[in-house]
Amino acid sequence: MKKVLYLLLLSVFSSLTISAQDSSIPETSLFKVENDAVIWQKIYDLNVSAKEYLTFIKLKNCLEGIDTVQTTIIGKLKGFKPNTYGAARMSSPIYLFTAMIFADARIEIKENKYRVTLSNIKATDGLGIVDFETLYFKMLSKKTARPSFFKIDEPILNKNFDSFFEYKKITSDF
Repeated sequence: MKKVLYLLLLSVFSSLTISAQDSSIPETSLFKVENDAVIWQKIYDLNVSAKEYLTFIKLKNCLEGIDTVQTTIIGKLKGFKPNTYGAARMSSPIYLFTAMIFADARIEIKENKYRVTLSNIKATDGLGIVDFETLYFKMLSKKTARPSFFKIDEPILNKNFDSFFEYKKITSDF
């Protein structure tokens, strides 16, 4: 009887462990959950000074309300309609094709690298504003991310965010 009870408990705990692993966020994801809020965070290599990177960000014109505190740049990501890079309309979420994305941006610069953090990410399609958490988590669950988010949404959003913040030397050569 003890063996049967032990096997039953073992099977229950192993199934709970498996389901918890399935709902976890992939380690390679740039999206993270902090205090029930979804943020996007990426670290880039930098081979220029903080001042030159600030000039680059200003020329990109992707942030508004820029404020600098020592080697930190704070601003708001201007609303943009995501480039879907040819994603199939029928299998992709509608917000990627119709919504404007907004976020708070924080860029922390250290020697040879910088970290971009986007928080308070929102999407608006003219009908209203949707918190990114609503788009990220499974319906009726604030604990489990949508598995399709990491296959469809994340690669598209990563490319869009990279296009704003990845340092590329701007040249005037023809």
